[in-house]
Amino acid sequence: MSTSPYTPIDPKAQYDISKSTLIIPSISIGNIPQLTIDLLIHTFSLTKIGYLDDLYLYPFASPIDYVKSAPESGISQAIEVYYSPKLNITVVQQRSPIIPTYTSTFVQQVLVPFITAAQFKNVFILNSSDAGLVESVNSGDVKLYDTEDLIASNLENLSLLSSESGDVKDGESDKNSIFVTELVKSIVSHNGDNGSSPINVKVLVSYVYEGDNFYDAEKSASKLHEILQKQHPVDHWVKPVSWLGAYGDKSVPNAMEEGIFG
Repeated sequence: MSTSPYTPIDPKAQYDISKSTLIIPSISIGNIPQLTIDLLIHTFSLTKIGYLDDLYLYPFASPIDYVKSAPESGISQAIEVYYSPKLNITVVQQRSPIIPTYTSTFVQQVLVPFITAAQFKNVFILNSSDAGLVESVNSGDVKLYDTEDLIASNLENLSLLSSESGDVKDGESDKNSIFVTELVKSIVSHNGDNGSSPINVKVLVSYVYEGDNFYDAEKSASKLHEILQKQHPVDHWVKPVSWLGAYGDKSVPNAMEEGIFG
């Protein structure tokens, strides 16, 4: 692995992402974090500026996602970095899961070095959890946890399933929170290293049932936009072409061949 986990698309381009707000997704139920990132990228026309090391992710490549009015050519990779100087946000889109047993390694060798080197001022981690496992929430709820909440929850036993301690049903846990817990603990433990300013960490959790989660992603994006207090109103969230045809949006096939193979 290279000395830096971040590779810019154009080394000559100067993007000063320091002091910007970083938004990073987990891979979790309904893919709400990834769908939320999609909406941010395409609604605000974020610029793809580079890639992170994907050694610890499943191999992945696909055509570039785009909106219907602006087709693009090229390849999307497993984990990409986008930036908006106008909004002062840096966004990570992770399109491939972490290889089992490498969660801690990925966090320690890829994400934390990127976060500390870029000197981000705020880090928002997007997560989603099964609403059926938590008694005090309803499906569709979106809750925010700040650094004080996370520290008070005892980072060694941090569970991002519940909005209040003790309301997770006995015997049930959420493996999706392992990544988030590891990342939060690592960022907090590195706060103040080499005289750096502390990073303010927040976790935004969507409580959902898995299925057609497009609306849940819009709720998550709207909540994040509200929290960031950006002076750029959103009339509607722009969806990329990758969303077309999912969850029954495609027209019903009317021939045998289309019914079998379409």
